[in-house]
Amino acid sequence: MFTKKELRALLIPLVAEQILTGIMGAADTLMVSSVGEAAISGVSPPAGAAPERERR
Repeated sequence: MFTKKELRALLIPLVAEQILTGIMGAADTLMVSSVGEAAISGVSPPAGAAPERERR
């Protein structure tokens, strides 16, 4: 089906996206952490939520 080289070429951007998503979530939380719990819950997605582009 796919060679190891092809799978690796697909895997690298996926892993990078997941890492960047985690960093952005942490940055959002740090930026609003001084204003309170309600603000943090406003920027944090619910557990298990699909990314915006997959909900359509």
